[in-house]
Amino acid sequence: MTGPGRAVETAVPAVRSPLVDAYIRTGMAKVEGWMTVQTAELVAMIGDIQAARGCRGAVAEIGVHHGRLFILMALLRRPKEGAAAVDVFDRQELNVDRSGHGDRACFEANLSRHGIDLQGVSILAESSLELAPAEITGRVGDVRLFSIDGGHTAETTLNDLRLADATLGVDGVVLLDDVFNPVFPAVSVGLARFLSGRGRLIPFAVGREKVFLCRPVAADAYRLALTGAARRYYVRDESYFDHTVAIIHDVPMHAEDQPPPFWGPGAQRFLARSGAYSWIRTTSAFAAARPRIRRLIGR
Repeated sequence: MTGPGRAVETAVPAVRSPLVDAYIRTGMAKVEGWMTVQTAELVAMIGDIQAARGCRGAVAEIGVHHGRLFILMALLRRPKEGAAAVDVFDRQELNVDRSGHGDRACFEANLSRHGIDLQGVSILAESSLELAPAEITGRVGDVRLFSIDGGHTAETTLNDLRLADATLGVDGVVLLDDVFNPVFPAVSVGLARFLSGRGRLIPFAVGREKVFLCRPVAADAYRLALTGAARRYYVRDESYFDHTVAIIHDVPMHAEDQPPPFWGPGAQRFLARSGAYSWIRTTSAFAAARPRIRRLIGR
């Protein structure tokens, strides 16, 4: 990791590995999970920003399920960076809120399918409530990208944020899932308790699925860099728990970034010249529909 006190600076994101884009585009759809493509892009942007600033460290996730996000984070690693996966897996009696259902066999199979060497992944099959920070840092060192998506109670969320806080390097980023999910309102309670306590993390961006946190020394730089990288999704800056955060929407927010409407002049001309329309135009059975079809194709 970069040395204490060094803040991440605003920069143009580095060019990522083509494996990352390929996974976001087609690979992750084959891995069971709930992360959207837009959220995956935001996570990849964070990885790009860290790479551009020379930030190094491991990746870690609590609550890997079948590996949909973990695989992306593992692909964002650079040589000699570790990875830690924490999940109760088949000890589902510890999953008191029934948030997900980790499957170690599926997880490991998905890692192998996407080219992740299992030898480079430390798997901790236990509850994060039983986990000490040294069990993570002792295996992989300081963490630069830490995802929290395990237990969704207030107690577990608070515990996992403290665990991430204790293992994160100065330039690291935490991704907290389901803060705004109405099915799991206790996650927001856990976050509020953490932010009102003695934690060393503050939010710098808010998306539909995740809240992004980092050290105060790096918050402004991460917010500005992510705002630039995710320009078409950026809504505005907002105050959140007395901290300035970038609000990131899950659809493009600017007209020039919107895809062209499906039903445009080209589609109208195509239908007007088609054999199907020629047949409908001369068939008595479709007499009542012809005025509507003509309006549809602008004729």
